[in-house]
Amino acid sequence: MAAGYGLRPVQRGGAGYQTAGFIELPIGKDAYGTAIFNGDTVVYDKTTDNGTTGINVSNAVTGLAAIGVLVGARWVDSTGTPQWGQRYDGNAGNTEAMAFVAPNEGTIFKVQANVAWEQKYVGWLNLLVAGAGGNVKTGNSSVTIALAAATGASATIVVVGPADASDTSTTPDVLVRWTPAGLGRQLG
Repeated sequence: MAAGYGLRPVQRGGAGYQTAGFIELPIGKDAYGTAIFNGDTVVYDKTTDNGTTGINVSNAVTGLAAIGVLVGARWVDSTGTPQWGQRYDGNAGNTEAMAFVAPNEGTIFKVQANVAWEQKYVGWLNLLVAGAGGNVKTGNSSVTIALAAATGASATIVVVGPADASDTSTTPDVLVRWTPAGLGRQLG
C-alpha cells in the first residue's frame, strides 16, 4: 500500500458514508507560503503577528489545537488565475486563499495505520504520526496513525474499528475519531 494519505472524513453525525460536511475558512496570510495537504490537521490561528487570522497546518502532529482536517482549497495564484485543488500549494504569492475543512467534532476519519490490524485496537487512545509533508502529485498528506496505546497530551484520537476487517496488510485503513479530551483542548 502507498505511504499514507492523511485523515479522510468518512462519516459525520446524520450523514451517510462519504458525505461528511465541511466548512470553508480563510487561510491565514502568514500561512500563504506553507503547503497544506489533503488529510493534514489544521488550526485556526487567531494570534498572528500582523493581525491576520485564518487556517494554518498544525505543527503538532498530536492535533492538540486542530479544528479539523483539510479536504481541499481554492486560491488565486501569483498570475491572477483562480486555482482549486485537493491541497494548498503553499506559494507566498497567492491571494484570496480559502481552505475546505472537515471539522473534528462529530466526524469519523479513515487513516492508514502502521501495523497489522488486531481487534484489540478498538477503543485505544492513539496518536498521529507525521510523515514527510505530502505527495504533490496526489495532494495527499503523509500523516498516519500509530496503532499503539497513547496517554496524556498525545492521546487525541481513538480507534473506532477497521475500515475493512479482512485487510491483513501491515498498513491497514482504520476508522478514528477525536477524543472528548482532545476536542476540549482544541476549543480552548
